[in-house]
Amino acid sequence: MRRLVAAGIAVTLLGQSGDARADEHNPTNIDWKVDGIISGSAFAGIFLMMLLPVDRSNRWQGEIFGSLDEPVKDNFSRTAAHLSDGLVTTVVAAPLLLKFADGVDENDARFALVYGETLGLSLLANSIAKYTVQRPRPYVYNRDPQVREYREDAGDDAYVSFYSGHASMSFSAAIAGSYLYALESDNENAKAAIWGVELGLATATSLLRVRAGKHFYSDILVGAAAGSAIGLLVPALHTNGGIYRPSGKEWAAMAAGIGIGGLFGQFFPTGSESESGQNRGALQSVKLA
Repeated sequence: MRRLVAAGIAVTLLGQSGDARADEHNPTNIDWKVDGIISGSAFAGIFLMMLLPVDRSNRWQGEIFGSLDEPVKDNFSRTAAHLSDGLVTTVVAAPLLLKFADGVDENDARFALVYGETLGLSLLANSIAKYTVQRPRPYVYNRDPQVREYREDAGDDAYVSFYSGHASMSFSAAIAGSYLYALESDNENAKAAIWGVELGLATATSLLRVRAGKHFYSDILVGAAAGSAIGLLVPALHTNGGIYRPSGKEWAAMAAGIGIGGLFGQFFPTGSESESGQNRGALQSVKLA
C-alpha cells in the first residue's frame, strides 16, 4: 500500500510543477487550487486511515463469492506477488513515460495533475474500504508454517484484503492514463495500443494477486470496478468539449488487452510456496524446493 501511495504522490507533484491555468486550447480544464486541495486531501486521508486499529483476531465465517473464493485460501506465491508489484508500477508509469517522452509542457502538467488526482482518490476509496471492512487476506487461513510466519511478519496488512489496492490502482491508472492520452493524440494506432496494453497489464496484475494469496476473486473484481469508475469519472469531469468517446479500434484493443492479460495472469507459471493446502487448485502444482 505504501508503495502505491508513494507512486500517486509522485505523479501529483509532477503535475503541480507546471502552469495549470485553464483555457480553451487545452483538452483538460483544471483549477490549480481546487484540484491541488483535492489531491492533497486524498493522500492525507490515506495516511489517516492507516492509523485506524486493525482486529487481527477477525476471521470471516464465509466468503463473498462462496465456493469461488474459498479455494483461494490455499494460494501463496511470493513470485506472483512480486510480479504483480512490478506490473502495477508499469501500469502507473507507462502513460507518464509516453506523455513526457518529447519533453514537458503545460499540457503535460495538466495531464499529470488530473492523473495524480485520479490515483489519489482511487487510493483513498480503497483505504476507506480496507480499514473499515478489515477482511483477512486468503493466506491468513493457510496452515503452512512458512505462510503463518509470513502472516505474523505482515502484521495489520494481513487483515485488509477488501478490496484489492493493486486492482483498483492499476485499473484507475490504465483507464485515466489511456483516456487522457487519447484525448490529446491524433494517432489512432497509438491510442489503441495504450488502451490495450494498459488494460492487459491491469488485468494480469489483478489475477496475480489472487494467485499470490493476497486477495480473493471478489476483492479484485470490486477493486477493478471501483478503480475503473474513478479512472473514468475524474478525467471526464476535467474534459473540455465533452467526454472522449473511443473509436471501434480502441474498443477492440481494450477487449484484446483484457483477454491476453487474463490469460497471462491466470496461467503464467509462478509456482506455489505453500505445502499445507488439502484442496489445492490445478494452478498450484509447483512446490517450494
